[in-house]
Parts: sequence; C-alpha cells; structure tokens
Amino acid sequence: MAEPLIGHLAEGTSAPGCAELGQLVDLLQVVPSSYLRELPGRQTFPWPDNGAHWVVKRFVGDDRGDRWFDRRSGLPRRSPGQREFENLEALRDRGLNVPEPLAWLQMGQESLLVMAHVPHGCTLRDRLTDSPGDWRVWRGPLLQLALGLHLEGPDSKAGYHRDLYLQHLLITGQPERLCLIDVGRVRLKEGVRQRWFAKDLSALAHSAPDSLGDLARLAWLGRYLNGLLGPEPRAERRKRLFS
Repeated sequence: MAEPLIGHLAEGTSAPGCAELGQLVDLLQVVPSSYLRELPGRQTFPWPDNGAHWVVKRFVGDDRGDRWFDRRSGLPRRSPGQREFENLEALRDRGLNVPEPLAWLQMGQESLLVMAHVPHGCTLRDRLTDSPGDWRVWRGPLLQLALGLHLEGPDSKAGYHRDLYLQHLLITGQPERLCLIDVGRVRLKEGVRQRWFAKDLSALAHSAPDSLGDLARLAWLGRYLNGLLGPEPRAERRKRLFS
C-alpha cells in the first residue's frame, strides 16, 4: 500500500517547477551535490544543483516536545515540514523578514519544506566577528527583530525562537537587512513565560563574538527591556523580572 501523501503549495508560487504535490516526492529521495547542513533526521540543501533557486529541508520523524506543544495548543498533528512552513507564514505576517515558504509535503514519517533561496553575503555572527565596529549599525535592526518576535501581535500571541543565534540571522539585500532563518522550533502562543525570552537572549549572548564587550551587551539589553516592558521604574522592573 502506498504511503499517504499530504501537503500544501503556497498560492501564486512555483515550487521547483512543480505544479502538483506528487511531483515533489522526488525531493524526498534526491541526492544533492552538497548539503548546507546535515544532521540525524534532517538535511538542508539548495536545489536545483545547477543553480539554486530554492532551499529544501528534509525530515525523518518528529520531535516529541513539538508534538506535545501542538497537542496542548489544540493544533492538529503536524509534520516538521508543515510546522516550519506555517511558522514562516506567521512570522511574515508579523512583519519579520524570513525566507518565503513555497511548499510542504508529508509522506509517512518523512516530510519536507521548500523555501525560496535567500541570497546573502554572510551571517550577523560573521559580520561582527570580522568587523566589530559594525555593531553600531546592527544593534538597532537586531533589537527590532527580537522585539518583533517577542512582543504580542494583534492575535495576542508572542513568539520565541529557541535557536536565536547570530548564525541564524543572514545579512541580505540592498540596503542590507537581517533575515531570520531556521524557524522550525519557533513557538507562537498567548501568555508566554518570560523565561523563554531569556533563553533567546542567552542564545544571542552566547553566539556573540568576544569583541562585543560587556558595556555594549548591557546597553542593548537595556534598550530591549525598555521595548519589551516599557520605561518603568527600575524597582518595578526588578520586581516584575525576579519576583
């Protein structure tokens, strides 16, 4: 018996020259000439080989914690490909710059996501490592991105990334701007506990080069807290954060 095939093609897009979901099945088995990243249960590669226009993420199985979150949130059971596709759509609706989602596909325990390729020069981590002085240029855009993710949107939901490293922020376009990638673990929900924001901030701090000194980090954190909590008195803020 053939495995059940489900998926979705984004309206108005042409995913790898495919007009129907069935034509994407080959991407579950194709062996590309190179991988952008290869981990147990997940492969990311550009496609087609002769000139990448898309990025394909291929998954086997699913994460138990993500299945639990979907169930607690009243969401239908989703594959990793579908989950990241829907995260990309939701983040674009919030005004964040992320890759354009084109299609997702599930066949049994295997799934995939197809995104538009994002031309870029380097990651924010690379830029700050090579040119520490550029922090003055990028501290504002990084602040806007973090607050755009963490603040509640019109749907009363806030988001957190769970892998918010500077390596997951591409510098792209003219004029240059930040593009957030690897959003499969993003969660959007009402009543997010602030510890999840703290974990995102810890990931940013951990991935920042040593050349970014303590004063620069603390100044950025102060601006972030003003944006997240408002310019409240210091004693009130301390009570809110640590009580």
